[in-house]
Amino acid sequence: MRIFEAKTAGQYEGWRHVTLQGMQLARRFRDRDGMYLYGAYELNSDAVVTLEAEIVEPDSSSVINFAVIDAAAVQGDLLRFSAFRQDLDFYVLVGIRGNRFSDLEARLEAMVPCPVLCLATSLPGVA
Repeated sequence: MRIFEAKTAGQYEGWRHVTLQGMQLARRFRDRDGMYLYGAYELNSDAVVTLEAEIVEPDSSSVINFAVIDAAAVQGDLLRFSAFRQDLDFYVLVGIRGNRFSDLEARLEAMVPCPVLCLATSLPGVA
């Protein structure tokens, strides 16, 4: 599992598409039936290795597709950024600073039903 290595992903302007076979989104972000808990979640890890373990867990029958977005490179509205596509399972926003996370969280909470699952970390340089 190497979420933050470029060789695992398609690179686009400001974000990467990552596909992991044999992995599933961590239980913390799923309900009892395994469905994603949509919304915005702050990740607690302060190192890349522990960050990866906080996001995904092994599951031999699963494949996940998601975007790793460099939040510092996104000018303006994060939710209007080109990485937000319907073919991705969730989004990992890296380098998010200041009020951007709380603004994102408030916007998602106001949407019923919430349309996306965003995980956010202030760790810079891992997108």
